[in-house]
Amino acid sequence: LGSLWPLYKSCTLLPTSEVKRLMHYFGQLAIVIVFVLLISGLTLLLQYLESFSALFTSNYGQLILLKLLLVSAMLLLGACHKLFLVP
Repeated sequence: LGSLWPLYKSCTLLPTSEVKRLMHYFGQLAIVIVFVLLISGLTLLLQYLESFSALFTSNYGQLILLKLLLVSAMLLLGACHKLFLVP
């Protein structure tokens, strides 16, 4: 989310050809960053939880499930934007 403001300002200040190039590069970079974040988050989750059932029974596990739901919604929104709005 922190990169959205600079991207917005770039859209208003740069020529269209540069904006297209910048958006394509940002999309490629974002895919790699999201993948690394998901892998590191999963690794930390496996270290903190004692068992898979603790994901549903402990307060920490339930909070993580809520966080995963919110992150999934953001990823879905980003995927829809990348695949449908910015071909």
